Amino acid sequence: MARAQASTEYLIILAVVIILALIVVGVLGGIPSIGSSSRRRTSELYWGSADIALTAYSFDAAGAANVLKVRNNLRGGITIRDITIEGTSAVTSDTTLSSGESVTFSGSGIASHKDCGSSGDSYSYTVRVNYTDDDTGANYSFSGSGTPLEGSCSG
Repeated sequence: MARAQASTEYLIILAVVIILALIVVGVLGGIPSIGSSSRRRTSELYWGSADIALTAYSFDAAGAANVLKVRNNLRGGITIRDITIEGTSAVTSDTTLSSGESVTFSGSGIASHKDCGSSGDSYSYTVRVNYTDDDTGANYSFSGSGTPLEGSCSG
């Protein structure tokens, strides 16, 4: 009899926990939205601390107010030769950055080929930065280990 009572109590507690979990998932808007928010935060954290960091970025629906702020997190100076977004050159001017230095690229030339559909739409862009190490003269390509740049289109 004691075993049956213990089993019944266990099942009731398990049912209450499952119901509470379903309520929490429902209040948070469901699992798909939780996943997309998590991907964006992961993307921001990764790109903000990468060797060639993208510390601020914004793409608007019209393509005129696009912004891409790049910081050199490497020990030595570099010269950025090219930045491609989704395989198309977005920034083509050679720009030299000392260690820890940042530069902001802005305007319709940045990712104008991948304008956002409308304000609030999500995007996920692959990014590749081609640069030269100023100390050695060696050329490198940094693609963020396959981590896309994710965000929402601005107005």
